[in-house]
Amino acid sequence: MTPVLSLKNYQAFFHTRRGVIKAVNGISYDVFPGQTLAVVGESGSGKSVSQLSYLGLLTGSPLQIMGGQVLFHGQDLVKMDEPQLRAIRGDKIAMIFQEPMTSLNPYLKIGTQLIEPLVIHRKKTKREAWKLGIEALERVGISRPLHRWKPILMNSVEACDSE
Repeated sequence: MTPVLSLKNYQAFFHTRRGVIKAVNGISYDVFPGQTLAVVGESGSGKSVSQLSYLGLLTGSPLQIMGGQVLFHGQDLVKMDEPQLRAIRGDKIAMIFQEPMTSLNPYLKIGTQLIEPLVIHRKKTKREAWKLGIEALERVGISRPLHRWKPILMNSVEACDSE
């Protein structure tokens, strides 16, 4: 079986005025279809930096990827430029951030945030995305998702009809 994601001797270092900080120094692992991987470690051990860096989410920082490969379905993410990464990020691969206040926008309704990737990356209409959002809530075990979402859904479907 071929891994979905494979990190091979991945290295990401911060180059600062005080010297080089080896935030991620040679990690390797494989994630196979249907498998879950938990990356654990103490604060500052490089968990977030490893994931953020290969997804291209630390641009503008003094971080440089120094070596290794990050193969996602056989494509090396390390060798991709920003437009190539953007096409994959949020559609094929995503990160759920560990800090709840930065994971979801507290000013937006959950439904809006749930369907946004479907509208942007999958080119679904809002109506199609709302239907898929309800189905997703059902799949993860949210009881009576239509009832819970109904006030939002009805207003949004009416808004979709007027677009």
